[in-house]
Amino acid sequence: MDPRRVRGGVGKRRKPRKGVQDSLVIPRPMQLPNVGMVHNHVMRYVTTGTVALALTFKSLLDSILACATTTTGFQVFDLVKIVKIEMWAYNPSGVTSLTIEYVGRSVGHVGDDNAHTATSMGIEPAYLCARPSRKALVSEFQADSTDTAFNIYCPIATVVDVHLVFKSAMEGAAPIAVANALVAGQPGMIYYRGIDGAAIASSKFTPQGTQQYI
Repeated sequence: MDPRRVRGGVGKRRKPRKGVQDSLVIPRPMQLPNVGMVHNHVMRYVTTGTVALALTFKSLLDSILACATTTTGFQVFDLVKIVKIEMWAYNPSGVTSLTIEYVGRSVGHVGDDNAHTATSMGIEPAYLCARPSRKALVSEFQADSTDTAFNIYCPIATVVDVHLVFKSAMEGAAPIAVANALVAGQPGMIYYRGIDGAAIASSKFTPQGTQQYI
């Protein structure tokens, strides 16, 4: 009989015993996929009048601000990306239309040059869901600028949901002041504004879901 087939025979291979040194190996730290602050947010508004505006990346970034003094505020985030915009509107006495245009043609902010529109019919409200093309730079992270992010046209009392992704810069950039002064702000507070960046008294967009607007 082959001695290698005998249990405990001289030909049987044995697994090397795991030493104490092997069990003390410390795995290296895993990589961190993202150390920046990223905030996915749906900004909901109700319009206080008829809207026909060209909104900028600055006004989008001004919509979330940190109060420094009673009259000054700074953008909380440095970059913003548009995911989609949804709108609902109803006119009981006739038809109503909604339109979003991603027409930013400035270098670095190129839109898809397309208009998205919807119209109400009968008792059905108008509903619009407009996404920028994935190939358009307007759908990528953009910094503070006065270049047009999109044009918006809608009637009074339109519900507007703006799906945005905010991100903080990694190079330690200086904070950027919001375009319009605050009124009786409380230093240290985080406030919300309309996507037009205007103070609540003159904005055509009233933030919903929060009382911390100014």
